[in-house]
Amino acid sequence: MTTQFRDTKFGHLARFLSRNKLFQYPDEIDPSLWKMPLQQNKASAITGVVEDGKDIYLVDWYGPDDPENPQNWPRSWKLLVTFQICLFNFSVYIASSIYVPGEPSIIEDFGVSETVATLGLSLFTV
Repeated sequence: MTTQFRDTKFGHLARFLSRNKLFQYPDEIDPSLWKMPLQQNKASAITGVVEDGKDIYLVDWYGPDDPENPQNWPRSWKLLVTFQICLFNFSVYIASSIYVPGEPSIIEDFGVSETVATLGLSLFTV
C-alpha cells in the first residue's frame, strides 16, 4: 500500500518534507540489491565477449513479488488506474467535441479565418 501512497501528491510532499526518509523506493533502501552484475547466460542476452560480468546489469523487477510490478498490484489499484486512463481518454474526445461547435462564433467574434479558429482544436489534440 505504501507504493501506491508514495506516488500521490501527499506522498511526494511527505517525501520532500522528510528529505526522502519516508516512503523510500527500493533502490533508495539498499543499493547493493540492484547493483549486482549479471551472472548467468541467457539465450537472449548480449552476444559478444563479456569479461567476468562487470558493468553489465540486468534491468528487471526486484523479484516475483515486487509491488512495483503492475502484475502484482491489487485488483482495486488496477481498476483505479484503468478508470483514470479511460477517463482521460474520454475527456480528450469530449473537449474536442465541445470546442468544434464554437468555431463559427470564434470566427465571427475575433474576425479570424477558419484555419486560425481550428488552431485551438489542433493544438489541444496534439
